[in-house]
Order: sequence, then C-alpha cells, then structure tokens
Amino acid sequence: MKHLYYAAILTLYDQNCEINEREQRRYIRFLLDKGVRGFFPCGTSGEYTTLSQKENLKLLGIVLEENNNAVPVIPCASTASFHNTIALIREMERMGVKAVSICPPYYTPLRQSDVLDYYRHILDAVQVDVYLYNIPAFTNPIAFETFEKLLIHPKVVGIKDSSGNMKTISRYVAAKSGRRDEFRIMTGSDEMILPALSGGCFGSVSALSGIIPEVHNLLYDTYREDLAFAQKIQVKIADLASECEKYIFPVGYKFALEARGFAMQAFRQNVVEYMGGDDYGEGRRRIHGLVEELLAMADERKVSDRDQNRKWA
Repeated sequence: MKHLYYAAILTLYDQNCEINEREQRRYIRFLLDKGVRGFFPCGTSGEYTTLSQKENLKLLGIVLEENNNAVPVIPCASTASFHNTIALIREMERMGVKAVSICPPYYTPLRQSDVLDYYRHILDAVQVDVYLYNIPAFTNPIAFETFEKLLIHPKVVGIKDSSGNMKTISRYVAAKSGRRDEFRIMTGSDEMILPALSGGCFGSVSALSGIIPEVHNLLYDTYREDLAFAQKIQVKIADLASECEKYIFPVGYKFALEARGFAMQAFRQNVVEYMGGDDYGEGRRRIHGLVEELLAMADERKVSDRDQNRKWA
C-alpha cells in the first residue's frame, strides 16, 4: 500500500473575516501545482469549529471544484452532536464525497461507551466510509478499547491520530495487522511523520503539508533509501511546527503560509497581542525563515538528484 499524505487546508479570510473565495481557490491551485497528494478540508487547521455548516460546505465545494478529482479528498465532518454531524455528512454525500473523517464530540465530557455509541449511530445513518479522528487535546478521546471495537466495522477504513503519542500509534498498527491490513493509520502531527511512517503508518494529515508540500513529497520519497536525509528534513519540519505553535492555533501556520505568497488579511482569533511589537515581528520572521530553509533543502536535493541522474545517463 503506497504511503500518502493529506494537506490539512487552512481557511483564508478577507478584511471582514469572511471566507476569501478568490484567495482560497488560488491556494488550492497553488498546492496542486506544488504536487500536493491529498486534501483534508474542514478540519482543525481549517477552524471548522468557528465556521457555520454553510461555510464548511462552501470550503469543501471550493476544494472539490478546484481539485477536479486530481488527488484524494477527505473532509472532516465533525460537530458537537450526532444529529448535526449526520446532517453535515449527508450534505457532503450529495456533493460526491466518498469518505469523511469524524472526531468525537467536543465540549461535553463523554464516557467511552458514549463515544462508541456516537460512532455506531452515525455509521448506521450514512453511506460514506469513515476515518476516525482522535484528537484528545480538543475533543473526547478515542480509547484504544473503543478503537478496537470500531476497527471491525466495514465502513471504518482508517484513523487520523493527533494524540502525538507514538505508543498509541504502534498499538493501532499491531491491532490491525492480520485483521484489516488495508486499514489506514495516519498521524496528525508534523513532528511525527517520519517515526509514524517507519512504524507502519499509511501516511499523515498535517497543517504544514498544506504549506510546504514540496518538502513533504521529498520526505515521503526519500525516507526508505536515504533515512539520514529524511531525518534532517523531519528535524527542520519539527522546528517549524514548534515555532508555529507559539501562537494561537492556527495563526502561526498562517504566518508560514505568508512565506508562500498569501497575505493574511484577518483572523477570527483574538491576535491583538501579536499585531504589534517586536515579539510578533521577530516570530513571524523566524517562521518565514524556516519555511525558506526547508524549501531550499528541497531545491538542493532536486538539483543533486538531477545531476546524479545525468551522470549515470
């Protein structure tokens, strides 16, 4: 099974904090031009909890139209209740989506039996395939015992894990081996892509792959034959992710996207403290610098590989 990453799509706003459709479409076309291998819209990086259902569907529509079946698309279809989640998924089904990712409800603490019932109720009500989405920092967690019970459901085809815990991912890999070998396990952490791939994961869903897809392409393409080089890339990706995480999520990642030529006109988060002063400007410069370093590494490797190929031609 070929490894694959999905770019967690950021949401771009105009000066009135409304979706900037023109720039959003340009962003998707930009990623396709840079070789992105999959799209994951309407997720955490896309700020789905701050958007209305209509806005989330608009974002999905933009991705589907601009993508035109070029690469796989898995939208996040999550809300705080099974009723709203089912309604959202049914709208996505009408748009032609074949698979969605669903995290457990947020805000209200649940027992694991409630989490299991939540998924089972949705699975009985929809036609699409489902990727579980474990992001315990922001929602109710999916305990391993709950994962094992959902693993056997034919509509559950994978899991995105954003726990940042390699031990948890290793348990997923062991649990599905010999039972559902095609089940797709993906890390949601840019910092863990290389360890996750080496540990048996199918791929990743991450914010930085929606900013520097050329670098993620290189990581995926080289880690088997040149682990030392892949490790250098992974360390630098982790440095960039760490710098981005110093700001209210996902503001730091939007600063990184600025380095690719997309101006951030507004944020829906309260970022007044960052909009002036030396710390804001210096942090932004550090993020831009790390993006440029990673892109330079990718360019240098391409040149080196091209020269090597000419040598042996």
